[in-house]
Amino acid sequence: KVTRGEALPPLPAPDALPAPPSSLTSGHLPTAAELRTLLEQHQQQHSRALGSAVQQVQAQVRTWAHTGPEASRLARLAACGASPTTLLQAYLTARTLPSSVTDSASAVRPLLTEAVGACESEAAPGASFTALITPWLALGALSRRRVLQDSVLLRKSEISLVPALDAAERGSETADFHFQLSALAGQQQRPADAPGMTIKQWRWRGMLSEFCVAEPSEPREGAPAILLVHGFGAFGDQWRGNLGALAAAGYRVFAPTLPGYGRSEKAAALYSQDLWRDHLRDFVLQQVGGPVVVAGNSIGGFIGASLAADCPDLVRGVALLNSAGPVDAAFTLEGWQRAIAAKKPPPKLLVQLLSRSLFLYLELSIGRTLQWLYPTNPVRADKWLGDEIYRAACDPGALEVFQSVFYLPPPRALNHLVHDQYRGPAAVIQGVLDPLNDARTRAASLQATCPGIYTALIQAGHCPHDEQPGKVNAALLSFIEERVLGSSSSSSRVKVEVEEEEAVVNVSA
Repeated sequence: KVTRGEALPPLPAPDALPAPPSSLTSGHLPTAAELRTLLEQHQQQHSRALGSAVQQVQAQVRTWAHTGPEASRLARLAACGASPTTLLQAYLTARTLPSSVTDSASAVRPLLTEAVGACESEAAPGASFTALITPWLALGALSRRRVLQDSVLLRKSEISLVPALDAAERGSETADFHFQLSALAGQQQRPADAPGMTIKQWRWRGMLSEFCVAEPSEPREGAPAILLVHGFGAFGDQWRGNLGALAAAGYRVFAPTLPGYGRSEKAAALYSQDLWRDHLRDFVLQQVGGPVVVAGNSIGGFIGASLAADCPDLVRGVALLNSAGPVDAAFTLEGWQRAIAAKKPPPKLLVQLLSRSLFLYLELSIGRTLQWLYPTNPVRADKWLGDEIYRAACDPGALEVFQSVFYLPPPRALNHLVHDQYRGPAAVIQGVLDPLNDARTRAASLQATCPGIYTALIQAGHCPHDEQPGKVNAALLSFIEERVLGSSSSSSRVKVEVEEEEAVVNVSA
């Protein structure tokens, strides 16, 4: 930042667009009414493709999107008549009363002052920029260059709110970085062992997110899509050994990279289990377009279970692969709510010191840590995986996402989500050599608290899907066949590898 020089001003708009070539025939340009009709027809076709239960979830989400606190604030700002540049000026000077800002900016300042106060927190400094200004960037009504230049100029004038300037500079740079990164997505090195995988981009709440998709050459009629959810610090590409194989079995397969991870944008936001669950919910509604079997590793397993518990109409089955989250037979919602109310945020300085120390340690030991997590097949902890994890750790905003761990609210019990709330087909596919916890005991605890859960124990560590993809694919497909599609007896048995020999694990309901 010291050597890059002054922020360049936005390019002036041209007086007129260049004339099209004389050989080009534009044809009929639709009117606004015709465009509305086309959009309504498209929406009707999309809705007909969804089941009635999924349509109800979609309608509820749409209601939340229009009536939630952030939507209400944005609607009030949009209705005030101020231009996006005026809103930006008011945001940058929200808690000051300088005489040099425009009258229109002063008129909307009270609205923004209230909104900034509601959005900002110790757990998510700068979240107000993501909530209030990022939508204008996503729509193209503001440019990233404009935000950065205005921030730099106001900082020199010493009339503005320093936290707002910090948030705007960080937000505009983060947005620009990930915009450039997404433009290079097709040129970046990707895993060589993921045949048929396509990388796509999706903008969620103004933030760019990446996802992997593999389409079957011979789709299986009536089969749900499979949604693969990565763990903390990972990304969708880590399912490299699963995407193609599951698609070859006739399933559409999706592996999104959650906000804050991998090549997805790491904007300032209140990262939590709820945010990632909402991301999956909207992804299923907008990108998949129908119910899924969700399989998640580590924290991805907990997020997938949360999706199943809170949006059961979107989920046909849930598979937990060395999932995070407590297993507690005595869990109650009342006790959980008391724990949330009692939790106090840790001191900010302590969070910064611990997170920076842990972040530095993990950056310096990525290779060793990966091999530790892949005990039976360390060759899968290859250079590509280590380099991609390190690359993501260097992204703007990555440290702040890591710090969000210290502010996560107490989680609901995993068994409560699966057995008490979701109550649908569920599986635990466990790498029994997981060095992070006693994986055998956790699997046994889930069996005890979720009677009839389909269980497969595999000789692998914390990431069995990447360490032993063939065995995980076989277990996942067997679970879907038997429990989700019901193509065989529910009291059937599945062969899995335990210790050094094949063993039969009873998975009867």
